[in-house]
Amino acid sequence: MSYFSPLFQRPNVSLIYNNNFNSWSSSSFHPRVYYSDIVSSANIAVFGFSAMANSIVILVFFKDGFRSTSNISFFALAIADLLVSILWTVNQVNSHTKLLRMNDPIRRFWEDKLFPCAEAINTIASWITAIITWERLCCIAFPLKVKRIFTRKLIFCLIQGGFLYEVAAMTLYFVGEHIRNKGTEEMRNSPRYFKDGRFYINITGLETQALGYSIFNNARLARSYIPNYVLYTAIVVGTVLLVAKFTQTIQVKKSLTGGQGPEKMSNKEKKLIKSVIAVCVIYITTCTPLNVYDTLWYTNIIDHIFLLDRCLYLVRGLNHALNIFVYIAVNSNFRKEFKSMFCFCCIDKGPMLKK
Repeated sequence: MSYFSPLFQRPNVSLIYNNNFNSWSSSSFHPRVYYSDIVSSANIAVFGFSAMANSIVILVFFKDGFRSTSNISFFALAIADLLVSILWTVNQVNSHTKLLRMNDPIRRFWEDKLFPCAEAINTIASWITAIITWERLCCIAFPLKVKRIFTRKLIFCLIQGGFLYEVAAMTLYFVGEHIRNKGTEEMRNSPRYFKDGRFYINITGLETQALGYSIFNNARLARSYIPNYVLYTAIVVGTVLLVAKFTQTIQVKKSLTGGQGPEKMSNKEKKLIKSVIAVCVIYITTCTPLNVYDTLWYTNIIDHIFLLDRCLYLVRGLNHALNIFVYIAVNSNFRKEFKSMFCFCCIDKGPMLKK
């Protein structure tokens, strides 16, 4: 039985795949290496900006306070996005042949330790996005009960639950990796002996390696693959229902009041729902191409294309970088705090800043 199923394998991010010779090529003169360095440079720029933008978001939400459940969720999302951005910036520096030598030990450390952590944190970010989506949907569907259901304590517990789940999955992942490596080492050191003019090897460690692969592969599924697809589906369904319910609510209120009476949904609530919809649309738009590609690849419908894989990660990186523009455009409190902290040209304009 082979334990190297394509379903469980990701390519070595520090090498470029050569389809003609069915091998990995590390030649810096290879065209694929040249184009890979261009894509890596673009990724470094996007994820570097994302790290800076999410640092600003964290500072602004921290100063604004955690008066509402949405502030807590957006603050946690910014922390997850910041960590993903930092790790993926390291990843792209790791992939860039001009910035890091091909045999640098940092590459191996990234592939074995940091890459799984980046994927786990990205799953946590998806989990938080799903919480935000369904919370706003419940706010529209059950406006009188939602404050009793979605309390700040519950939101914190949900986020903490997702974090603890990923910690448990990562622990199993590294335990499986350790057992697998131990079995591999035992196989390499299997006793050899000479008999009847031939060399024989008494292979040991095969069962240990098989156990390690079993734990490793199952933990990998539980860590990112299954949660990512489930959360992606939940966000897509939640966004569609949120948009439909929001539109229906606005139309019903306009028809009942003739567009002139008071509205139960405040302008602040409308802007918050619009910001959630915008965040979800960015998530769906940027994550769909990579999810489709991974699905086709895992099911062996298409072969792995290294540069396409890197480009799709670049597109997904926009998911972590663009949220700050949504907050500035829609969230008046965020915009006010952002101006007071970073727009020094507005400091002397007291009345204008308050407006």
